[in-house]
Amino acid sequence: MVERRFSRPPILIGGCGRSGTTLVQAILGAHPQVHVLPGEVDAFTTWQEGRPLRIDRLYRGMLLHPPGKDAQRWCVKRPYMVRHIGEILNYLPQGTKFIHVVRDARAVCCSHHPKQPNTYWVAPQRYYEDVSCGLDYAQEEHVYLLKYEDLVQHPQNTIEALCEFLEVSFDQKLLRWQDHTSIQKANSWFSAAKPIHQGSLNHWKAPKYDNRVHEIINYPGMVELLKKLGYSV
Repeated sequence: MVERRFSRPPILIGGCGRSGTTLVQAILGAHPQVHVLPGEVDAFTTWQEGRPLRIDRLYRGMLLHPPGKDAQRWCVKRPYMVRHIGEILNYLPQGTKFIHVVRDARAVCCSHHPKQPNTYWVAPQRYYEDVSCGLDYAQEEHVYLLKYEDLVQHPQNTIEALCEFLEVSFDQKLLRWQDHTSIQKANSWFSAAKPIHQGSLNHWKAPKYDNRVHEIINYPGMVELLKKLGYSV
């Protein structure tokens, strides 16, 4: 059903939680040729003999949110898919694109859960394992490593490069995505959709996070991983 409706291979977005996967999803939701399903579609994280066990969730999402007439590709987001890139690329049509979104571990692991303000959302272990799984496919031609910091500091250049990788035309609507996107709400957002901003880039540098940052940096292998990603430690 899905293959017959869309003329081009799909796009999948993954990465450690709190890294910006929802922002990337929302930006692509402003592109007229990309049909982005809202929320997280958990269709590609449970596998058996090379096949996803819950592909029905993708079909259900398509029925609940049918694509527009100009849509050429479908797109789903689920952070945990970063641990199944190989299976996804082997199963889905040739030319499928996977966007691996990364962000500084100190920002990710100092982020609080919006519904549990006294709880950190992501543990250092999860960050290390998620990002490491994604980097195993960093040289795969259909996998794109997108840094959150690049996106919020240099949005036009970063989005143009992403569009080139995805082989879709760059559209100015992507820079004002909040006015055009089909994604207006998300569980990971503290408020409604708003323009790209740099407000949360360095929140982890506040003194109240000193102990947490110490814990993050001292997780085994974390310093090497951050340096590999180009972050100063």
